[in-house]
This record gives sequence, structure tokens and C-alpha cells, in this order.
Amino acid sequence: MSGGGRAQADAVGDAIRATAEALGPWVGQQVGAWPTDRRGRISPHDPSYLVGVILDDWMGTFRDALGAETLASVHRYRDLRNRWAHNEPLDAEDATEAQRVAQELLWAIGARYEPGGPTSDPRSDEAALHRQARSAEFRRIQWNQRFAASVEPINHLVDALIVERPGAWMPYVAPYHGGIDAEILLLYQDPGPMTVAANGGSGFIGCENDDPTAELLARCLDGAEVSQRQVVPWNSYPWFLPDQKGVSVTRRKEGLGPLQRILAVLPAVHTIVTGGAVAHDTWNRLTKVNPGLTSAYRHLRTFHTSRRGITKGGQQSREAGIEHVVATLRQAAQR
Repeated sequence: MSGGGRAQADAVGDAIRATAEALGPWVGQQVGAWPTDRRGRISPHDPSYLVGVILDDWMGTFRDALGAETLASVHRYRDLRNRWAHNEPLDAEDATEAQRVAQELLWAIGARYEPGGPTSDPRSDEAALHRQARSAEFRRIQWNQRFAASVEPINHLVDALIVERPGAWMPYVAPYHGGIDAEILLLYQDPGPMTVAANGGSGFIGCENDDPTAELLARCLDGAEVSQRQVVPWNSYPWFLPDQKGVSVTRRKEGLGPLQRILAVLPAVHTIVTGGAVAHDTWNRLTKVNPGLTSAYRHLRTFHTSRRGITKGGQQSREAGIEHVVATLRQAAQR
């Protein structure tokens, strides 16, 4: 292995070990008693063992504890660990990916990853500039402002939509976004787990939620020099899906009415940015049923900022996806 390849492998190994060091005690707290693996062993310091424990009890314990969207990071961590343990070639992209996965997993348990080891203070570096909804005080303040003037018509509509659909729930739109003064509507798929207070979430859709998808959107807005006050988020299917199994065609059709109603209370919006295939399809469907409405807006397409969405299902690099989102947001801000 070349010197460069060895350095990349060492970087991956550092990320794998640091993540396991932090995960071990946390996983132990979740399971209470350590289970034996398929060989009858208990190895709380072994990354492979820890991943096995998490995946074996994903639905029973760890889906709720880590959040449904973290499952992809768990699998990616396992894959990187296996390649590293078997001395397979690793490059700079793998090293970057390992650090990113380490950061996502440690964020999920309330820690922060630094090359060389984790730390328990997630607010002491640049990554902490977002995910503000991790703070209970921040969530409390936002909740108290949920009917502030800029979001009052939107969140009263949310209340009405909840009443009209007994047994269903949807999050409010966060008041740190522009609300009725926003110029750009960001249309995505459906609310994620961290919009739900019972999951430790905020009760809002917004890019300060404590999850990787929201954080990446916030960073893309930063990169495009677009203020969070210039945008307002919405979803193709605005009601929360506890199973997070995706938005079917039927659900997309059900979301068209709420989408038209939200647009009616957003007089300043001039551009619709759709993130991901579901949002693209939803806007196309609305264009077919109400072309007079959609013709009043400029429509720009880009990628969803989820891990899978930003890489187009693995068809492009994460960096390429981010570059596209940033460029699209920058274009959207131009009248």
C-alpha cells in the first residue's frame, strides 16, 4: 500500500475506532444486558459487534433511539469498517466519508466527532452553528413564537389541516423562516422524525432541526448566501408518516390541496425549489391540475439533502450534489 493509501486507511481506522469508543457505553445503556453474537461472544469494544447489536434490535430499540434516518449511516459505518478491517484499498473520499459517518452517528447520541476522538460537547465547533433545535431552550422559544405574525396564517392552516384529517398530525413551519414574507418555497417529500417532539424533535419543519438532512440544507443556504428568512419549507405530503416508508402516488395527490392552500398565503413567493424526485413529481402533478396557478412561479429542481438524495442514490459524489443545491438556491434568490 502506498504512503497516501496508508494515510487514508489510518484516517478511516481512526474514525471507526473513535465512533466505537463513544457508541459502546451508549449502546450498553440502551440494551441493559449485552447479548452474545453469533459466535457466542460479547465484545462491547468491537465496532463489528456494536453494529450487529444495533442492527439486530433496530426495530425494537435503536430505530427510536437513533432516528430512522440514521440507519443508512449505520450500514455505511459497517461497510467502511469491513473494508478497513480486511485491508481493502481506501482513498481520500473514503476517509472523508468515514469522518462524516462518524460525525452523524455521534451527533445522534449527543456527542461530537473530532479526528482523534469524540467529545461530549456538540456546541464547540463549526458543526454546532446549526442543529439549533437540539437545544431545549431554542425549541421552547420557537414553540412560543409559532403564531408570530410572519407564520400565523401558515400555522393556522396547519391546525386546520390536522382537524380535517382525524388521527393525522403534521409539524408547524418554524418561525425562524420567512413565513409569509419568504420569496422561495422549498418543497420536499414528507416530515422527518426530528419534527416530532416525542422523538426529541422540534415540532416544526425547518433547517435547524437536529438531523443531518436539515443541517445540510442549512449549510447549503449558507453557501448560497441565502438567508433562512428568504425561504419557507413545505412537504409534498405534509402529514407525518410514523413508518417513514415513503410518499406514494396516492399520498402525493392528497398533498396537492394543502400545497395550493399554502401558496395562497405566501404572497411574496416567486420561486419554487423542489428537492428530490417526489417533490419534482408533486409540482408536475399540480401543474397538470392547476396550470394557471403554477405558471405564476419559476420552478427550479435540485436534490434532496438526505444522504441518499444528495448523492442521487450513489450516482454522484456528495460534493457534486451539494454544489448543485447551492447553485440552485443562489439562482432562486435572483428575481
